[in-house]
Amino acid sequence: MIKLMPRKKKNKPAATAKNQKGKNSRPKTKSARKPSAKKTSAKKQKNEPEILPVLNDEKLKELYATMVKCRMLAERMQNDRTAGNGNSVLGFEAALVGAGAHLLAKDSIAMEHSSFVASLIKGTSLSTILARNKEQQSGNGASKAIPSKHDGHSTTSLSMETVLALAAQMKNDSAVTLMFCTRNPKTLSFDPAAMATAATQKLPLVCLVESSIDSPLQLPNQVASGPYIGADPTFYPRIPVDGCDVVGVFRVAQEAIRRAREGHGPAVIECLTARSSAQDESAQYLAQDPISFMEQYLRRRGLWSDEWSQSIVEGFRRQMNEAAASLADPPASDGQFDNVYSSDARTPRPAAASAQ
Repeated sequence: MIKLMPRKKKNKPAATAKNQKGKNSRPKTKSARKPSAKKTSAKKQKNEPEILPVLNDEKLKELYATMVKCRMLAERMQNDRTAGNGNSVLGFEAALVGAGAHLLAKDSIAMEHSSFVASLIKGTSLSTILARNKEQQSGNGASKAIPSKHDGHSTTSLSMETVLALAAQMKNDSAVTLMFCTRNPKTLSFDPAAMATAATQKLPLVCLVESSIDSPLQLPNQVASGPYIGADPTFYPRIPVDGCDVVGVFRVAQEAIRRAREGHGPAVIECLTARSSAQDESAQYLAQDPISFMEQYLRRRGLWSDEWSQSIVEGFRRQMNEAAASLADPPASDGQFDNVYSSDARTPRPAAASAQ
């Protein structure tokens, strides 16, 4: 029986073998270098300082402190400005502070009443706020007028139409208008049709509307005219949030304001609050008080101390007393109120129109 021997491989010339070895080794060399380069860059990134999150411990405590100051200021002025008319902002601090924390100096706030709280959030000095409040009570105060869209004249009565005119002014400046619609509105009530117009024009407007679980905000259904929801020119985001959770409002407002500032149009944030809920069964699912709710949040994170909380109250009370004492020699008024627009039902301000 004849056995077939396996065929021997021919020895290649030394030069050919060397070239073949070089070809086979190059990819291995490259693949071996790439991971080492990545590891090196990863090490460099680890050594670089980390960027702190927006909601770091310092910011959380700042949100709480600002809410406390807003409430103290509102309580001081409540007897003169908002007592008995159902328009108090007490209990709405989380929405005001959470959204206002993202505003720049050029941005505007529109709200029907309690503009002094909005001014405090925007950084206006207490002496200026108290002086302006005194002027308004005496009937000599001026408010910032908003040009009307139809006749070109200015008005101090706030409505969705006048707020849209304000947002249109800011469209080319990368500025944003925040509109707050609290419960029991008299002039500044949310209008879905006007909001659809704002969406069509991509106005930089973010509306925070107070509602409740038992009486939610009624908005028409939006039907896209194409494969994507953005194909509907009247589309605008609608975001429900616990109106007593300042952290929740802060997060959703951050995205809505960024979107508006970049030219993508308006958004509505529905702030569900317990103070707007008539039924105890529905109100139990919401935080009852924004300041107490935030206190518990800080305690869980180990950021709370009674001494720190008391220092906020005592320090701001001292500042208010000093500002009130300085009313005998009030600071110069700029008439702008830091781009805060309001119309108080008890203090009409028609003089602002003729002042322009």
